[in-house]
Amino acid sequence: MLKRIFCIAVSLLLIGNLILFSFAEEKDVTLLHNCDSSFGSFRLDKDSKRGSCLAHTFSAGTDSFANQTQFKPIDASEGDTLAIEVYLSDPAMLANIREMYVEITSSGTCDKQENAWPLHSVLKSGKVKAGWNTIYLYLNESYETEGACDLSAINYIRIFGFFEGKAISGETIKFDYIRMIYTGGYDYADLSMTFYRGDNTNVDIYIDGQNDPDLENRHSNITMTVGGKVQ
Repeated sequence: MLKRIFCIAVSLLLIGNLILFSFAEEKDVTLLHNCDSSFGSFRLDKDSKRGSCLAHTFSAGTDSFANQTQFKPIDASEGDTLAIEVYLSDPAMLANIREMYVEITSSGTCDKQENAWPLHSVLKSGKVKAGWNTIYLYLNESYETEGACDLSAINYIRIFGFFEGKAISGETIKFDYIRMIYTGGYDYADLSMTFYRGDNTNVDIYIDGQNDPDLENRHSNITMTVGGKVQ
């Protein structure tokens, strides 16, 4: 009987956690830029999957871009993660990135009240695929310049990158749906759960997750082991 009760409890707990994870996936979403209006020198593109987005196609003479946009202050104070959709025509182009950053500020300009993330550390072959990718950038992993961005009054975004243009001539990078979300600072990728029966009355739970953001796949690698009493 105890074994049956234990199995039912474990099943309900696992289902409850999966439901919680799915609801927590992108909470308190605040749109900063929908990428269907001009953004520096990025051209407006019509993508079959995303609709309007911002694009940059590399030519032999183009090895960098630095584009920014100002807007009325947006309150995203509930967020802790910057999320962006990024399209790559060929991930092999990433080998030619010298550096690429995305920045948000509340000063209306760059390098003041700013949080910035090195996209080149996230966009790596093996981590991204050809086509659209969702990139998550945690606030506590950003760089600050002359104070942090006031998240209740975000009014500026800049994306800049330096490339070896000749090596990626003809390739395209696109950006869409730039937003702040709340994740709680947790990641559930490759989540493992170990259940212990204790004294046949209590269930002790051990949860272990990775730190790298991978919200899309966080349900895919859940393992469960039922063992003996915790020593």
